[in-house]
Amino acid sequence: MRYELLLLPDEMSPLLNLDVDQDGSFTIEEAKQKESELKEFVSRGLSVKADGAELQAKLGSMEMIEQGLGIPMIKLNFDYNFGKEVKELAIKYNLLFTNVSPTHHNFATITSLDGSTSEHDFDRSHPMLKLYMDPHSPQAIVDRMIKIPSWILLVSLLLLIAAILLAVRGLYLKKMKTKRRRK
Repeated sequence: MRYELLLLPDEMSPLLNLDVDQDGSFTIEEAKQKESELKEFVSRGLSVKADGAELQAKLGSMEMIEQGLGIPMIKLNFDYNFGKEVKELAIKYNLLFTNVSPTHHNFATITSLDGSTSEHDFDRSHPMLKLYMDPHSPQAIVDRMIKIPSWILLVSLLLLIAAILLAVRGLYLKKMKTKRRRK
């Protein structure tokens, strides 16, 4: 698996002092001087598990790119080797959710072998992403059910209560109608 991690130098610099020459800008050469610190930082904050076993990342490459409207980003390409067929992949993203950048977000785009993609937003409240190679597995189904928003469950419960009350009211009115006919 190739994990392409894009990070803002401005968010990283306070933690790793990426601007080595202190000129107010950041270059790929400076990033390469801090390569071991970057790898260590990422290994502390990014966990990838295949079927519950922690995988070690191998840094494939590092480059500076521009994202969107010319925003400079550090692109780190990590390679993970499963060594076997995997049923479940869990990614825990816990980078920069500190006092340095408490509102930090990172987005994952998952590209499947068939070319389809899905998105996941990592933030302080949602640092975990589980991927199932078989979406019909019992665990995948349970996880999807658990992720139903609580407001949907509340509305469903209220509708159920309203339906029960209407049924009871209908039975009561039917009983009252029957009593009146008997008189």
